Amino acid sequence: SKETLLHQIDLIMAAYMAPQKRGEIKYLLGVVSETFGKYITGQVTEATFVGIICTVSMLVLGFPFATVIGPLIGLSTLIPMLGAILGGAVGFLLILTINPIQALFFLLFIAVFQQLDGMFMYPRIVGKSVGLPPLWVFFSVTVGGALFGIVGVFLGVPTLAVLYRLIRESVTKRLELYKQGAITKYQILKIAKGTDPVRINEPRLLDMADPTVNTSEFLQGPADGQPVDMDDSN
Repeated sequence: SKETLLHQIDLIMAAYMAPQKRGEIKYLLGVVSETFGKYITGQVTEATFVGIICTVSMLVLGFPFATVIGPLIGLSTLIPMLGAILGGAVGFLLILTINPIQALFFLLFIAVFQQLDGMFMYPRIVGKSVGLPPLWVFFSVTVGGALFGIVGVFLGVPTLAVLYRLIRESVTKRLELYKQGAITKYQILKIAKGTDPVRINEPRLLDMADPTVNTSEFLQGPADGQPVDMDDSN
């Protein structure tokens, strides 16, 4: 089962890794899991908005099958790259059976609509869900698609969001330590070498599967300042 697998991985990590390294790996896994979950939520939210706006726009412009094509366009946005083409093609063929002239206007409409979605709606909605500025969302989709195709488009945003969060938190922590006088500007680059012991509030992987767990607390020290007791029976 999932619980057994996570518990076994916990035991292996406890046996072969130092506490600080275990905490760092578990923190990274927590950030990845949380980011990808928020990314999927953002994708669904964006698809819903696209479907609603497309349907309303088609009704206002007088296109036939608006209540069918609009939701279909929204649903198709969940498929990277090919989804927009498939949704537009199906809508074009449906309208073509009624009015060929309107079908041509529909192609123009959907081309403009998808450009606006890609430049404005998608970066803002998905970016907000994963904590990534819209400009970086646009950048990750463009570069990821150019380098790795469909896989790059789908994984580009959450991957960059994970890196963005880790770098931001690392920079913030180091600057805070510098302001507090814990380290000097000459020591600030030596923190990553692990010269000083770090007490880790280390959760089990099984606990991290719980969506209520706050991953930002994974590397915080215990309240009593004592080392963590790794009790595998919990």
